[in-house]
Amino acid sequence: MYKQGRERPVESQKMRITEALLVTSLVCSGLINIPQLYKTWHTHDVESFSVYTIMLRITNCLCWVIYASLMQEWIILSTSGMNVVSELTLLVMKWMWWKRVVVK
Repeated sequence: MYKQGRERPVESQKMRITEALLVTSLVCSGLINIPQLYKTWHTHDVESFSVYTIMLRITNCLCWVIYASLMQEWIILSTSGMNVVSELTLLVMKWMWWKRVVVK
């Protein structure tokens, strides 16, 4: 028998696995735009970017920011906030370099 308030070993292990998956997915989510930002910064090639897709991703990230704020989930909030910034940066790059002729 387990005393009240103590988790069973199997439940504790499931919780650790769940938390590890959460942290891994949040780290990947936070880093997902870095290669695109790096490439775009160096090439100034934004022709293939869809403004609508970027706007949808910004809306998605903002919804996560609101949710995380209400639920006080600070890890999700920081990752989503970082994603909003990276998506906004891509949008600004699109605006700055759209239809700009790059001389090679």
